Amino acid sequence: MSHEWIEKQSSQFSGKALIKRWLKMGYVDQHVFSETQEGTPQGSVVSPLLANIALHGMEEELDILYRKTYKSNGSYAIHPKCKIALVKYADDFVVLTETKEQAQSVYVRLQPYLSNRGLELSNEKTKITHIEDGFAFLGFSVRQYKTWQGNKLLIKPSKESIKKAKEKIRDTFRIMKGQPVRELIKVLNPIIRGYGQYWKHVVSKKSFGVIENYVFHKTCKYLRQLHPKKPWKWIKKRYFRKPNHGGNNSWILTCPITNIQLLHMTWIKIKRHVMVLYKNSPDDPALKEYWEKRDRKVFDTENTLDRIKLARKQGYRCALCRQPLQNGEKVIVRILEVPTGEVTKLVHTPCIK
Repeated sequence: MSHEWIEKQSSQFSGKALIKRWLKMGYVDQHVFSETQEGTPQGSVVSPLLANIALHGMEEELDILYRKTYKSNGSYAIHPKCKIALVKYADDFVVLTETKEQAQSVYVRLQPYLSNRGLELSNEKTKITHIEDGFAFLGFSVRQYKTWQGNKLLIKPSKESIKKAKEKIRDTFRIMKGQPVRELIKVLNPIIRGYGQYWKHVVSKKSFGVIENYVFHKTCKYLRQLHPKKPWKWIKKRYFRKPNHGGNNSWILTCPITNIQLLHMTWIKIKRHVMVLYKNSPDDPALKEYWEKRDRKVFDTENTLDRIKLARKQGYRCALCRQPLQNGEKVIVRILEVPTGEVTKLVHTPCIK
């Protein structure tokens, strides 16, 4: 990715000096520092933003047009005269066309556009495919299926994404071998919650069940290794309970000392993602109310009932800094001292520090 192009596009931005430092920050490999002359820092939180800056204008390059719909929410849709659509996230994108010939022409049209930015299409990762064969994008499988009701497009977690989740869970059990159950649960819960929250907006019920069965299998093996001389009946009685939040499933891994439980992915509610309206930016002061309402809905779908109740009492704002809870910072529960005693509140982690 061309540094000169990014610097040119951000020349009127007040943080241009910081962007230049990000690009030139270099890297350390085998304790040796190397300068960076091109590309962006891999894994950095700023990399997707820099990629968006570099690839801005791809819609215009492909002559993709939008028009305002007649819906009350003021949304936009692809213009009916336009035969191409684009879905882009950072440096990954999918171009949707009506014919194979149109798809092939995209290669030719994008070559000079990408070349100006110091980029080129990856031959390994780029391909032309039919929607009935499907394709993988950002960890999801997008494919059209033939059903008795007609053709139906389904988006599911991809096989590669499920495989990576299993590998991470397997490695966690290996690393935590011999550790107390409470420590295992503390490490596993964020992993299960993270994948579940990422997958919950698509057709993922079956995938949730696959991961849950895999975790249960690994849990049984882990407990047998933890207590090799104890019978299974003793292990079950000591470590398995019904859910603290209610339910009849008596196979929930539970720490006998702290009573914390292992999260089951199937507890995460599957809910379709509501798209952000076209060109609605969080930085637009006129849309402050729109984003506050949206953030509150997101918070309610991603947290437990107790945390939701606390958030509503606090007006969905941090108890210390009074900034919105959904501002990108980690939210934790803390007991704070007030003149009338101690109260439980939701606060941002940096506020505690």
